[in-house]
Amino acid sequence: MRAVAFYCIVFIAALASCHPSQPGLFGKRTPHETYRNSLEKAGLEKTRLGKLWIAAADKSLESPLPVSIPYKETGYFEMNMPAATSYLFSAKRGDQVTVHVNTNPVSGILLFTELWQPVTNGQPKLLAAADTATGSISYEITKEGSYIVRLQPELLQGLAYTVTINTAPSLAFPVHKSGNPRIISIWGADRDAGARRHEGIDIQAPRLTPTLAAVNGMVTNVSENKLGGKVVFLRAAGKGYTLYYAHLDQQLVQAGQSVQVGDTIGLIGNTGNAKHTVPHLHFGIYTMDGPVDPLPFVNPRREQAKEIRTDTTNLRKYARTTTNTAFYTEASGIRNRQTNLPKGSIIKLQAATDQFYKVQLPDSTIGLVAGSAISVSPLQQRRLSQVLPLLNAPDSNAAVKMPLESGSTVSLLGAYKDYFFVEWQDKQGWIRKQIN
Repeated sequence: MRAVAFYCIVFIAALASCHPSQPGLFGKRTPHETYRNSLEKAGLEKTRLGKLWIAAADKSLESPLPVSIPYKETGYFEMNMPAATSYLFSAKRGDQVTVHVNTNPVSGILLFTELWQPVTNGQPKLLAAADTATGSISYEITKEGSYIVRLQPELLQGLAYTVTINTAPSLAFPVHKSGNPRIISIWGADRDAGARRHEGIDIQAPRLTPTLAAVNGMVTNVSENKLGGKVVFLRAAGKGYTLYYAHLDQQLVQAGQSVQVGDTIGLIGNTGNAKHTVPHLHFGIYTMDGPVDPLPFVNPRREQAKEIRTDTTNLRKYARTTTNTAFYTEASGIRNRQTNLPKGSIIKLQAATDQFYKVQLPDSTIGLVAGSAISVSPLQQRRLSQVLPLLNAPDSNAAVKMPLESGSTVSLLGAYKDYFFVEWQDKQGWIRKQIN
C-alpha cells in the first residue's frame, strides 16, 4: 500500500513538473491550491507524506520566522521530508514588496511562493502567488502592518533555494534628478509652533527644477491658495488616492489633463507660506480617510539585503554549539528575543542568512544561531559498555531504530536534554546519556 501511494505521489509530482504554471493556467486557483487539490483528488492527503506536506503548509502560516526586510536566505528542502518555510515582516503603505527566489535546479520542480496578510482570529488572507516558472512577486502595500512570505516545494523533490525579500517605492520620484533633490522635512514634523503637523514631505531642489508625475493619472485641480501657493492635484489612476504638489513657481498642466509617469507637472518654487524658505516641493498624498505619509511611496533610499557569509555547504547537516550560545527566535532588528543553548547542543542547519544559520532544535523550534558558534565535527568517540537502543527522537517513548551492541563505538554529535545524538556507521539517532 505504501508503495502504491509512493508511486502515485511521484506521478503527480512528475505531471506538475512537466507543466509549470503560466498566467491564467490555474484560473482562480493558485498553483499551491491546484497542487494541493490534486493530492486530495488522488486520495494522497491521507497518506503519511501527504499529511506531512499539508501540515507543513498550514503550520508555516501559524508560526513564521519574524525577520526585518531586506532579508536574504539560502536553504534546502529535503526530498524525503515535506516542509515549508515562512517569514513574518512589517511593511508600510506605499512600499512595493518584492520577493525573488532562485532555485537549484532552476527548472523542473515546482516551488510555490506566496504573500499572505495575517488576519486577527482568522485564516490569513492570500495577496499574491508567484508564477512557479519565475518565482517572483511584486506587490504594492495598501495597509501598514505585518505580512508573511511562504515557500513550499512539491512532494518528493529536493530543492536548494535563495530567497530575497526587499522593498522599493511604489511611485516614481516627483522631482527631476537634474536638480539633485533631497528630502529636507518629513511627515509629522511640527508646523506653526506645534499648532499643526506636516502632512507631507518637502523636497529641496533649485528654483525651476521640473516636478514630475509620480504616477499615471488625471489632473483634477490647478489653483493657488495662501498655504500651498501654486498647487496641483493629481488623481492616481486605479489607486484610490490623490497626489498634491505645492509651492510651485509655475504650473504646467491643466485640470482634466491626463498625464503619464515622468510628465512635467510644474516647476519648483517657494510660493504660498514658503516664500521665506528655500525653493522646494511640498509633496502630499490624500486618501478618502485623509493624508498618509508619502515617504514610503517615493523614498528611493532602501537598504540592500546582506550577503550570506556563513558556509552554505554545511546546510542539511547536524551541528553542535561550541559554547553556551544565544538562540534567536526572530531574525529582525537587534535580535532581542532569545534563549540560550548550552554548549554541545545538537541543531539541524536548515538555512543561512548573513552571519547566522537558521536551525531547528529537536523539539522542532526554529531560530538562529551565529555561524561562529557551531561545529559540524563530532564531539568525541565513545565506546559503549552496554546494549543501548538507538531511538529516532530524544524521548523514552520514541521508536527504536536498532539496538547498539556493547562494545560499539559511536560518534557523539551533540546533546539535547538527557540524550546524546550519535552516529554509528551510517545510522544516526538518540541514546540516553547514561554511558559508562
